[in-house]
Amino acid sequence: QSAQDYTRTEWELETLGSLIESIDILERQWIPEVQERLSFANTVETKSILTQQDHWQSAQSAIQANPNYNGLVLQPQLGLVPLRADPKSGLWEFAHIQSGTAPQIAGNGEYRLTAETGIILVLVPGGQFWMGAESAPDPERPKINVDPRARKIESPSHPISLAPFFLSKYELTQGQWSRIFSSNNSAYPAGLKFGNRVINSLHPVEQVQWHESVTAMQRYDLSLPTEA
Repeated sequence: QSAQDYTRTEWELETLGSLIESIDILERQWIPEVQERLSFANTVETKSILTQQDHWQSAQSAIQANPNYNGLVLQPQLGLVPLRADPKSGLWEFAHIQSGTAPQIAGNGEYRLTAETGIILVLVPGGQFWMGAESAPDPERPKINVDPRARKIESPSHPISLAPFFLSKYELTQGQWSRIFSSNNSAYPAGLKFGNRVINSLHPVEQVQWHESVTAMQRYDLSLPTEA
């Protein structure tokens, strides 16, 4: 057998092994995950809206009367369940049911967070603001966001209008990340003892790349916040 034939055979075996491994991952991981997401998609309207109509009606009335929202009429949001208005900020908060369970409220009025708790989204009022910064004031423009350290790409400052939007109350936890990818890339993963503290699944996930974060949010029908 020639060296060329041996190299070809070796490449074929490696390629075949890689394909078999890919099929195994497909059957063991990807197909069950897709089936799980399909099952959720078929029941999300029932879980988040149809069985929560009383909660939504109460939340809609309270939000419309809340001075923070300037009369906003919020329609029921697919995939979300109303929780309450935060006692300190007055802003309404919602449970994202695909990412985990809704939190319970402890005796001190705070959320009782667990490894299974899902993402909690805050409804932030819309409004206008000036985005960007100027390194030196422009005599023909209002003196807004002047910062000597501002870089050229930050200017010119310009007005931005934002509609009301949802923003996560907390950083994405290691538990929530693991439910998306069945893995945890954190440098300080749950179970690790750091000083006198033991890291748990409620700690923020870290050491993740931008493209991984985008994929994670897409699977939860969410997106990363924009600069604005």
